[in-house]
Amino acid sequence: GSHLSTFAKFLNEEANVLAGKTALIDRGLEGILGRRGMTFLDTLNKQVGSNMVGFNISSSLTNFIPITQTFAKTNKFDFVKAFAQTVSNKFSSIYGKGDNFAENSPVIIRRKGAERFYRTPYQKAGDWGYVLMGAVDDISTELIARTKYNELTRKGMDEQTAHFETDKWVSRLMGDR
Repeated sequence: GSHLSTFAKFLNEEANVLAGKTALIDRGLEGILGRRGMTFLDTLNKQVGSNMVGFNISSSLTNFIPITQTFAKTNKFDFVKAFAQTVSNKFSSIYGKGDNFAENSPVIIRRKGAERFYRTPYQKAGDWGYVLMGAVDDISTELIARTKYNELTRKGMDEQTAHFETDKWVSRLMGDR
């Protein structure tokens, strides 16, 4: 009957999209603009979506949620101690005298990531939108890692094992890169 009359067309379109082909609705536009024009529009679409997240203050503030979870799941003394250590380290780092906790923590190193060797002027301009998100993520990650590390070392765990267990715990709580 007629209730599956468009199913074959739908299935074909879905297969084409999964295969990475241009959607049927975009093929007419591709004929007018050409492949380079479609690539430009696709890149623009991705960049606008990325900037909507990066430039959005509320998106940045969601990185504070794991701090609340850490406060609820760890010893409060260790949390307050980690908070004081993080604030002290951030101010000391301005003068180049910060401690080496972040450099010894694998999860903090991975979450900071690496810079590209070359960045276009457009990419450099887009980085300004991610300043708040990067700062909040940096502070949150260090505070959470220090809290768990303090808790584990206070309970008698050696430093290397404490870093390893902290790494696993933070990765589960915040996600890993």
